Amino acid sequence: MMLASAILDDLIGTFMLSVVISIASNQQMPAGMEVLVIAGKMIGFIAIMAVLGRVVFPVLFTYIHRMRVKESIFAFVVMIALFSAYLAEAFGLHAVIGAFIGGACLSSVPLAKIEDVQSKVSGIAYGIFIPIFFAFIGLSVDPAAIQAAGMFALLVIVMALSGKLIGGFIGSRIAGFDSYDSLIFGVGVMPRAGIELVVISAGRSMGIIGDEIFSAIVLMVAVSVIVSPVLLKFAIKMKETHITPEPTARQA
Repeated sequence: MMLASAILDDLIGTFMLSVVISIASNQQMPAGMEVLVIAGKMIGFIAIMAVLGRVVFPVLFTYIHRMRVKESIFAFVVMIALFSAYLAEAFGLHAVIGAFIGGACLSSVPLAKIEDVQSKVSGIAYGIFIPIFFAFIGLSVDPAAIQAAGMFALLVIVMALSGKLIGGFIGSRIAGFDSYDSLIFGVGVMPRAGIELVVISAGRSMGIIGDEIFSAIVLMVAVSVIVSPVLLKFAIKMKETHITPEPTARQA
């Protein structure tokens, strides 16, 4: 449930990124029709990728697997990621959106999820690209900008984390979870990292996000990553403490 909510949250975030990029490109707020056009482009892109993921990609992966060429499946996974990013750009969306949707489509292809391919993708991602990305983000932060942001940075942290916590708790209660599981869910969806950092990086590169806002959001991400595991452990302990195990037959 947490994973599904996170994916939906990222999809909404990528749609909002498309709207912001449109605003920055045109130097004006988009009209209602322009927003609908952006939504139509994203829906059309997702529909095409969904058809490719369910119909075309499985056939191609089966054919490539029969070729018995070393690293062919891994190479094709990388090709699909690059193709998805390119196709998103062709639709007027951001390449990040394409890569994300492409990965979601590959998740339904069994051959793309074999352990050998996943280990290679994980090794390259966590061994090279993700550390470089986070190092780049860290080097881009200006401590003076954080100090200048002051109360704004504090409000960003409080509003972002409390919004996730309260929203997750209320949504879980509506879905039928009890209070303890709802609290665990709310804390579990608090961490902010991937899409937020990508969005602010794109915004900064386009000149629509200043140093103070950029640094405040990076600080919020860092705080959420540090605080969330501690709070999650506390929430789980609360549930374990207040729920008494049922007596066994011998005790009865």
